[in-house]
Amino acid sequence: MQELAHKQQALTEGEAQLAELHLFQREYQHGAERGVHSMSELLNRQQFLQRINDAIGFQQRLVEQLREAVVVQRQVWLQARNRAKALGGVAQHLQADDDRADERKEQRDADERSLRQNSKKHWDQA
Repeated sequence: MQELAHKQQALTEGEAQLAELHLFQREYQHGAERGVHSMSELLNRQQFLQRINDAIGFQQRLVEQLREAVVVQRQVWLQARNRAKALGGVAQHLQADDDRADERKEQRDADERSLRQNSKKHWDQA
């Protein structure tokens, strides 16, 4: 469960960073629309915007990998939980069998004592 929580936390952080990159991209594009004073400024803005887009692409791939890791870890956790439940059920079944065996033994012992007491009374009366 702890591993699943760690992976979920990493996914949440990755998604937050992706959202920040998208916000930064929109803000930068909005600022770039104010006008360009030279060709070199235009090239610099385009190159910087391309680096932002590359970072967004990288972060999107990372977030997708994190999502897949969360899905896999959730499946691992569910399998472990189901296995634990099954073992718990088997343990309960075995305990119930033991309890029934103990009850049968106690009943047999009680029946034997009763039979001996009745036999002793019978012999004592004869």
